[in-house]
Amino acid sequence: MKGFIKKGLLWPLFFVLCACGYHVGVAPMGLPPYVKTIYIGVFKNPTNELKLGAQITERLREEFIKKGGLKLAPKDKADVILEGKILSVSSTGVAYVRYNVSVEREITARFSAKLIDTHTGKVLMTFNNLSRSENFLVGTNVMATQTYKSEALDKISQYIAEVIHHKIVDSF
Repeated sequence: MKGFIKKGLLWPLFFVLCACGYHVGVAPMGLPPYVKTIYIGVFKNPTNELKLGAQITERLREEFIKKGGLKLAPKDKADVILEGKILSVSSTGVAYVRYNVSVEREITARFSAKLIDTHTGKVLMTFNNLSRSENFLVGTNVMATQTYKSEALDKISQYIAEVIHHKIVDSF
């Protein structure tokens, strides 16, 4: 063992094992090197799920705060702007006790987004037709069903936020 240490054969292994891959203040690969800050605008929401635009926006902001890559900044100080839109939200029955009484439903939401360079106005990335589905139970009353549906939409928002964050920060 002492021979390995003296010859320096264990040092490369030591550095590999100690490296964690954490980077600070560096633009993600694939983005211009000056890109260090992001503004995430509220997603446009033409659907009947009124809170969903704010919900996906909040999940995205939390994702960048928690996992890093780019720092959040006000719109007028950001290097890039993420703009998004909810394309559609639909719900259908998946389990029934009778032909017209469902006990479980599936909700599907589709999103699009683009990342815009504030210095050039150029679209750096586009995210078209991102979608996710979640099942939720039909409760014994409207409030219970709405609670289950809201939880499913929150899971969808979290998933989409993780996908967008990953594509911006880690993909290249």
